[in-house]
Amino acid sequence: MKKTFLFLAALAMSVSLSAEKITTLAGITSGDQYYVGATTGGNDFYFYVDGSAQTGSIKGIAKEDVADAVALTFTAVTNGWTIQFDNGLYLGIKNEKDNGAVQVMENPVVWTIEENTNKGLLMLHPNDYYLQKNNSGTQFGSY
Repeated sequence: MKKTFLFLAALAMSVSLSAEKITTLAGITSGDQYYVGATTGGNDFYFYVDGSAQTGSIKGIAKEDVADAVALTFTAVTNGWTIQFDNGLYLGIKNEKDNGAVQVMENPVVWTIEENTNKGLLMLHPNDYYLQKNNSGTQFGSY
């Protein structure tokens, strides 16, 4: 099955919510919070999911306003990064295609983030399914 790739940019969080686009791995500092975003059709979108409780599958929503996005803590670990909510739960995705859905998990998931200077950062889960925005829809999920 051909997987669709989408290049995501992590957007730096600041008190005023004026975000700066990060386009290199060197721009991510372990332990800092970032927004996950994507640009499709010439418009910027930001990732939101209710991370208050563990889920088997939950819709990741594409928000047009960064103020509506969820800030996530990126932490460097062996072979990648963990992505954590403020409450200590972690962002994950299924080991299969699950359009417009992600997981909120108790245990950390290691994400690989690869650079692409033309598009931003490519974030992928070790199982080869990618967190991406659906180009024709309003959701982020595993594709």
